[in-house]
This record gives sequence, C-alpha cells and structure tokens, in this order.
Amino acid sequence: MTSIFEQTSALLEDCLDYQTTVMKIADLLVMHLSTWCLIDEVMDDGRIERVAGAHANADKSELVERLKTRSSASPHATRGVYAAIRTGNSFFIPEFSVSQLSGPPDDENRKILTELGADSYMCIPLKARGQTIGSLMLIRVGQRYTAEDLQSAQEVARRCALAMDNARMYRKMQEALRVRDEFISIAAHEFRTPLMPLTFQQRVVARIMEKDEPPGEQELEQIRTFIQTSGSQLGRLSRLVHDLMDTTLLNCRKMDLRLGRVDLSELVREIIRDLKDSLRDAECEVELRVQNECFGIWDRSRLERAIVNLITNATKYGAGKPIQVTLSSRGDPAGERALIEIRDQGVGIRPEDQNRIFLAFVRGNTKRSTNGVGLGLYIVQQIIREHSGTITVKSDQGAGSTFTLELPIQTSAGAATGIRLAALTETELELSAR
Repeated sequence: MTSIFEQTSALLEDCLDYQTTVMKIADLLVMHLSTWCLIDEVMDDGRIERVAGAHANADKSELVERLKTRSSASPHATRGVYAAIRTGNSFFIPEFSVSQLSGPPDDENRKILTELGADSYMCIPLKARGQTIGSLMLIRVGQRYTAEDLQSAQEVARRCALAMDNARMYRKMQEALRVRDEFISIAAHEFRTPLMPLTFQQRVVARIMEKDEPPGEQELEQIRTFIQTSGSQLGRLSRLVHDLMDTTLLNCRKMDLRLGRVDLSELVREIIRDLKDSLRDAECEVELRVQNECFGIWDRSRLERAIVNLITNATKYGAGKPIQVTLSSRGDPAGERALIEIRDQGVGIRPEDQNRIFLAFVRGNTKRSTNGVGLGLYIVQQIIREHSGTITVKSDQGAGSTFTLELPIQTSAGAATGIRLAALTETELELSAR
C-alpha cells in the first residue's frame, strides 16, 4: 500500500490541472483500492457534481462514464455520497449488493450497476482546510473490503483531497487572473469611451473661445451641445468610479452604513429627475407608481446607488422602451417591508444567467456594444444585503425583466443597526462555510 501513498503525495507536487488531477486519482484508486470508483465534488454553489470515474477493466470504462453522467448524489440519502459529504463520516459496507438499493428494478442506473458489479462498498469524504470538498466512492467486485482497507482508503482520501484542493485553488487563481485581465480591458474601454468625445468637444470649444470676435449662433449651439453631452459623459464616469470604489470597500468589508430616516417615494422621484438626461438619451420613459408611501431607517446614499444602478441597467438593456417603477409595502411575520419593483421591456435574461448576473464582473450581455464593467448588479445586491433586505429577478427572454428589492422597515436607527450587524454576521458565516 506504500505505493499508492507515494503516488497520491506526488500528485501534490506534479499536477495542477484540475481535470487531470481527478482523473489520475481515479486511475490510482482502481489500480490499488477498488474495481471501479466515482469521485464527487462539492461545487461553489453547494451542488454535488460527479467529476471523474474509472474501472480496472478498460472494457467497462464506458459503463462507468454512463453512470457518472446519469447519476448524482441524492440529498435524501442516509448513507453514501450525500451523507458522507454532509456528515463528514465514511460509509463502509463490507458485503454489498445492488439489490440493497432502493428504487424500481428496471431503473437504468440499477441496470448499469448490476452490469458493473458490486460486492463491497466504501464512501470516503474528501476534506481539505477544514471543509468537505467531495467524496470517493469505492466498489470492489469479487472481494470484500476490510477495516484495514477502510483505514488505508481514509489516508489515501486525505492525500487526494489535498491534491484536489491544490488543483482547485490553482484553477480559481487562473480564473481570477482571467477575470482581472478582462476587467482591466473593459474598464479601460469604459473610461476611454466618454473621454474621447469630451476631449474632442473641449478642443472645439477652446478654439471658439480663443477667437477675438464673439461666437456666432452656430458656435453657441456647439457650446450648448458640449455642455449637455459633457454632463452626461461625466455622470457616466462618476458612476463608474463610484462602482469601483464601492467594490473595493465591499472586498475590504469596510462599507459602513450611515442610517437615517428616508422617504422612499421622495428618493425615487429625485433619482428619476436626476437621471432625466440619461433616460432621454436612451429614449426611455419612466412611470412611477406609488401604492404606499414608505418611510424607514436606511442609508440614503447607498440606497440611491442601488436604485440608480437598477434604473441604469434597465435603460441599458431596454433602450427605447418604457420603464415602470412601483413602490409598495407588505407585512409578514418578519415585520413590515418596503418593496421596490423596477420593470423594463428589454431583451430579458436567460434562465441560466439569472443567478450569475449578481456576481462581480459578469455582464448580462457580453457584446462589446454593451457598456459597463459588470459591477452594477453586484453592488446592488451587496447594498441590499447590508440593509438585511433581498433582491430577486424575474425575466423572460425577449420580454423584459423585473427586479424586486425588499427592505425591512425600521422606525429607529438602533433597531436598523442591530439588523444590519446580524446580516453581516450571517454573511461571514456563509463565506466561512464555502
């Protein structure tokens, strides 16, 4: 057994490509510990995904591959992959048969298992840095596992987990570098886009002002145009700078809320008025519906940033079409809550993208013509979370999107501060569990 210990340890030094690592682990397992095996990984979103499998008999490798792609861990299982990952405990069945499994006898997975064979079973959790990152499912045919085999498998699993975790960290680092480079490219483009017309128009105005005679009507019109467009372009630059600053604060966990009494309908009316130039350029009319006047203890400037980002997002993907903003409130066992719905009639969001859009540097439309660096919705979500609220989206591709903000209504700054601290603690727990 020394051989497999040495070989799994060597994986820590020699292999950083994740897929290559898990395939090498699977091959080592069928060489030394099992007739066939499956490897499961806990993904960042909590899903359990089957990432590799192997069989000692190459002729049956296709069956393992079919089982790998067809089956997955059941969250209702009391033993096996899901249970091993959830509890962190190994499951060991020295005498095992497919007939012990629940489910109909004509089930396709059962047929594959019967063809592969299974006389003895072990499922070992993979743990690294205090977290369970996956599991090894080991099956023997024609031979029984012993308690000594279980101990050996657990030691192998410990080393395999380190190898997988190193490869995972390397993969994430490479992805982070790719995202960084893409972000720098997009950010440079976003800064350059408004700066170029501003620079050109400034030179035109400078030449007009350098003349000895007063400017004519045509030149005055050029100056007026410069003043109008410069305000819009500077606003765009200002929003980009604010987004970058907010993202830095969020990453450093230094975004402190300045809580005070806010009239929500008044705030939204001011935002729509301040965005009139951007709305005009996008040819979007905003209809504000106030079903309930809402007053609460919030950070006015941060809440303004969140609503501005959502309305700006609506003009970006729904240009030329109306936008509807609805304010209301509702009571539930958790207390009174303010609701802000922002609905556009734009291109909509694909179902598979509706969770991704709240990640940093992810844009709903990857075309170069779509401006933005992919921070707007991420910042909205973080600000709303800081207020112990939620943001959801409903969208049909080609039929627009509706973003809904829910904010707890508090009547005192002390109560609101308490809720905010509770939300931060919950977020910290969520991050530590990943």
